[in-house]
Amino acid sequence: MRCASQTVLAGVVGALAVVAFACSSSHNASSTPTPSYGSTPIGSPGAATPVAGLTTEQIVKVMAPSVVRIESQGASTGAFGQQPQVGVGSGVIIDGQGHVVTNNHVITLDTGTPSSNITVTFSGGKTVPAQIAGRDAATDLAVLKVDTSAANVRPATFGSASSLVVGETVVAIGYALDLPGTPSVTRGVLSALSRTIQEQQSTISPALQTDASINPGNSGGPLVDGSGDVIGINTAAAQNAQNIGFAISVDLVQPIVKQLIAKGDITRAYLGITPVDITPALASEMNLPVQSGVGIVSVQTGSPAANAGLQADDIIVAIGGTTVANSGDLLNYLSQHKPGESVNVDYYRDGTKHTARVTLGQNPNGAR
Repeated sequence: MRCASQTVLAGVVGALAVVAFACSSSHNASSTPTPSYGSTPIGSPGAATPVAGLTTEQIVKVMAPSVVRIESQGASTGAFGQQPQVGVGSGVIIDGQGHVVTNNHVITLDTGTPSSNITVTFSGGKTVPAQIAGRDAATDLAVLKVDTSAANVRPATFGSASSLVVGETVVAIGYALDLPGTPSVTRGVLSALSRTIQEQQSTISPALQTDASINPGNSGGPLVDGSGDVIGINTAAAQNAQNIGFAISVDLVQPIVKQLIAKGDITRAYLGITPVDITPALASEMNLPVQSGVGIVSVQTGSPAANAGLQADDIIVAIGGTTVANSGDLLNYLSQHKPGESVNVDYYRDGTKHTARVTLGQNPNGAR
């Protein structure tokens, strides 16, 4: 793996970046308390109560009051001075305290800074200002806060990914293309579980794949199962493909949203590597010793990984005794541990398994 694999791993990183944000935006405006997840309603009382086996019409009736339109405005400095930016996406009301979950990119400017002016429009047409309660670029999730006295908030209910079955009916809801009126609804099936997708600043895992159409403006809206429970947050559609969309799984949304509401950001530990997922196909092609894990494309100079002796082309298979099957597993582990902790990292180099002792660092901008 030592010599040839560097090129292959770098190529795979590029191949993973096949998704486009499902956020409708115009870069030049002149041209145009903590939620409770599970089977019980979030922010009860007031949340809808789904029933198994709902028709699409019934799902829409249950969910529509919980889906909001989000418009963000701001300005970035370019070659011609201040350039206004406007973006439109969707969101889901998650509790009775006025928290709304959406995608981070919906409320973030091209420069990476948050939008200065964000408004939320409810299903009844009422538009209110919103504040950012927290955001996390690494998982492309953000939480907004609105004044509950300004509008009638109706929280959605969230399901669990553990009960999902490939092939079951799902519905995507959101303000696709920012068309006027009520949110758009598309229906399809759950195409795959536990996908890993690469966005501009994010490696999201687990993600859900669906053939329910996800279009610009859908970002941050819910992917809903046949019981009317939110099972994911719509985030991206595959480029150069048909009917391949992705949603951030509820299993990732839950812990991230809780931390964002409690602290405003995610303090995750940091290794200092550029990762790529090892798949059975890649393992077969390159005759690798493992079928899964995280390949290291590069190691940042002076990072915890570099200080521990990790190198490009190593394959991480476990950290702190926890199996690492993909970069999502690695990110989840780092999200649950603090800088300064020392952990064992098990990895393969030239077909031989090794263990390195790594002192985790502070994550810069969500990096691994």
